Amino acid sequence: MIKKAPLHKFSWNRVALLLSLLLVACGEGKPAPTDSLAVAPLAISDPNAITIPSGTLLLQDDFTHAAGGWEIFEESQAGAAYRDGEYQLRLKQTPRRAWGLVHAVTTPGDVTLSVAGRLVSGATSGGYGLLCRFTDAEHYYFFLVSGEGEFIIGKQHNGTSTGLSASVFQPSESILSGKVPNLLTAQCVGDHLILSVNGVPIADVVDEEYREGQVGVLAAAVEGLGMEARFDDFAIYAP
Repeated sequence: MIKKAPLHKFSWNRVALLLSLLLVACGEGKPAPTDSLAVAPLAISDPNAITIPSGTLLLQDDFTHAAGGWEIFEESQAGAAYRDGEYQLRLKQTPRRAWGLVHAVTTPGDVTLSVAGRLVSGATSGGYGLLCRFTDAEHYYFFLVSGEGEFIIGKQHNGTSTGLSASVFQPSESILSGKVPNLLTAQCVGDHLILSVNGVPIADVVDEEYREGQVGVLAAAVEGLGMEARFDDFAIYAP
């Protein structure tokens, strides 16, 4: 039985801190259109810089088949679905976040995750990315990039989101802005959390609070009429 990903309200202060990520609900938004979307190719300035993560490949999913063990749900505030060979997270209200977890494999505590993600619709401040060591809705690490070319590594703990790479989102030239796909790699190994974008490591932080849990993808909308993010070519490696 596929479980619905819980939704939690948040307040995302881009000036002060991601302290209360998605804690306040706004009005009902209109779902973004999902049909007949042109997919931009993954644009990487130096393809030779992209390397396959080392370790044992545990799972690889291009979302061609809707039986890969990912959560699927549809409710008034958000939805998750397989859509045109990608995995879709759609938020219909802001501010809000939602995630999809993969249940196809048992994930060890130390993992490297890789996915191609893109913003399809919504404000460019919307974030999308990866999460690891998810034990419940209040305890996990997250790796987010935005359509504005910014990033953050952080953790959720007892209802509060804390930035670990910085107190606020930081710009990176490695992140392609707008609705262009980015290749994201997140390493959760020991107490190190490392984010690479399009083959370039951009943040390395240390936190030892969480040691194990599930993995998946995450979307966070902070303004506008919601957002849609899509993901492709997801992979899990054990170091």
